[in-house]
Amino acid sequence: MIDIEDNLQDMGISKSIAFKSDGIVEDDKNSGDGSSSSTTVEKKRRVDKKKFHSARTIYDECRGIHWNEITITLPQTSIPSKKLRHGENTEIIGDGLQSRIKEIVSHVKLYTPLMESEDSSNRTVLVIPNALQPSHYNDYDRSKMMNQHENRKFDITMTTHMGVGKYTRFRILVQRWNGPVSVAVIIRSLEELDEFHTFVSNNVQSLNHVIFHYYMEFAPGLRMAYPQNRLRNLALTHIQTDYFMVNDVDILTSPLNTHDLLRDTITSHVEIHEKLNNDTFFALPMFDLHVMIPDDELIFNHPSFPETKSDAFKMNATGIISQHLATRHPRGHRAINYTKWFSILSSDDASSVSYAIQHENKFEPYVIGSKLVRHNGGKIPSFYPFYRGHGFDKYSWFAELEFAGFKLEVLRDFFTFHAKHESSYGDKNATKKLFATNTFCSRGFMKEIVKKYGKQDNELWDDWMKNVYKG
Repeated sequence: MIDIEDNLQDMGISKSIAFKSDGIVEDDKNSGDGSSSSTTVEKKRRVDKKKFHSARTIYDECRGIHWNEITITLPQTSIPSKKLRHGENTEIIGDGLQSRIKEIVSHVKLYTPLMESEDSSNRTVLVIPNALQPSHYNDYDRSKMMNQHENRKFDITMTTHMGVGKYTRFRILVQRWNGPVSVAVIIRSLEELDEFHTFVSNNVQSLNHVIFHYYMEFAPGLRMAYPQNRLRNLALTHIQTDYFMVNDVDILTSPLNTHDLLRDTITSHVEIHEKLNNDTFFALPMFDLHVMIPDDELIFNHPSFPETKSDAFKMNATGIISQHLATRHPRGHRAINYTKWFSILSSDDASSVSYAIQHENKFEPYVIGSKLVRHNGGKIPSFYPFYRGHGFDKYSWFAELEFAGFKLEVLRDFFTFHAKHESSYGDKNATKKLFATNTFCSRGFMKEIVKKYGKQDNELWDDWMKNVYKG
């Protein structure tokens, strides 16, 4: 796992408390690993006694909310491969998935009465990492898979996040990527939980590389304040490969079968994985596709999609695609240097497989990284968890990467594009309120930057201090 927790502990997040599922609270001096010898107050619950829950208190100063974050760590089980060899594949997979779903629901229902009755200043949130894995619904043995291909050590896990209503787009994203995916799913009611489980049950064959993590909060007043950074951290913390991609669910990758092509690039270019493992993140250009495709018409190889760099060049020239938010938010992606990217053709010339770029404030590309980094003490910064909804959430992470001294390059042969959809943030007034709250949250973010890296004398620092940090 990526060591993100150390960073989170510096943000006012308290030590863990352990909950035995057949008991009540016990102090945990071992960070929720279940090894504490403290005595519990017995209280019968209809959950397996071997399971452990842990909790920590988080104060969200931006919104005046005390969060009681309960992590439910469930054992990972596999489908019996012996039975699968005897032609019981479909039945065993179905039984394994439904059994896991019932197990999850039984744990969640312990807390739903509390979550549904809480006031706006005190909230309980449930986190279930690795809730559903391929082993729960497929004859999947990662250890065997790793031995099937010598390049498997360079597998890249796409990390992303989503809520209800994004399931179709997620399935398309997974099909195009065609590799490991770690996704954090926000669920806000038992009805949404049931809807999500129905989606998984109906799409088993499309999800055979996906690990799902649950983030459950029943907070109607925060429905527009989507906690994307908490979800990003959850997905990133629990990757099972050395390499990863940071992505959003509406952002599709090209060319098709992106994962294997990208893995082959890392494998065949020593300088790429050396840079990844040292101090460099590799960005992918992003485009807006100016074609609205309804979800019920989406397929992974839709004829409107740019599939190759040549397609991107032609479609950009004719206005079918363009740099993401080139007019409304130009700093978000222009550091990519699209003119240079288009000018470098695919070839066997290793020297042109990537090129270095300079960070600018509000830059927020989609990137490939490595958890084996030697720079910054081997630590990858976490996304600042108190940003929710519109504003600051992603480009603050890239600002911290810059403050920490990481480098950026752009890959020559890969890109992403935004599958156009209606805004998730509601009207302009709602968006302004979210942005105003996140602006206030930046006080905490900058305090953490000072604590970790000290004050800095550069343009990025001045920009944040002048325009964001107030007081």
